[in-house]
Amino acid sequence: MSNFATNQEIRNIINQVRIIVLGPGRPEDQLGFRREICANLQDDGYNAFVMEDEPDWEYYQTHLYKFKKLLRDNNPILCVAIYSKKGSPLGVTFEIGYIARNYEKNIKSVLKLLTEKNIKKGKILTSYIHDALYQTVSHEDYSTKEDIIEQIKGWTKARAFELKMFKQFYK
Repeated sequence: MSNFATNQEIRNIINQVRIIVLGPGRPEDQLGFRREICANLQDDGYNAFVMEDEPDWEYYQTHLYKFKKLLRDNNPILCVAIYSKKGSPLGVTFEIGYIARNYEKNIKSVLKLLTEKNIKKGKILTSYIHDALYQTVSHEDYSTKEDIIEQIKGWTKARAFELKMFKQFYK
């Protein structure tokens, strides 16, 4: 078997794996923005979602339990956190902390950060994220929704290839 993933193998993996797109839920247009990103990705065969659209999201008593269950049940291979000029970064920061703890050794493969171009990173990112995680995980700036979609597609394909290699190595 080849060490290289064919386009069909990558498409098969992409169709099977989950991608969570995190970001501010308020103002409402920020949640709508993430939903549009997921819809575009889904149209191209990617299995992307925002947690606010998951069934029974409102049922759980604490945000921590909701998020923990969401990660456990969906096991996303890619967690993309979007920081924008609008909306509070607090929820995303909490989620990144939990992802960092949950995925410890795989954090570099799983977590990706996107910040809106010309955002003052020192003001919106906590020192933990800016000084520690920012040096560890992939991060890019974006200007448009299309920039985000293309970046997520690239990261997902790279992750799909990584997973194929892992499966071959541990057969």
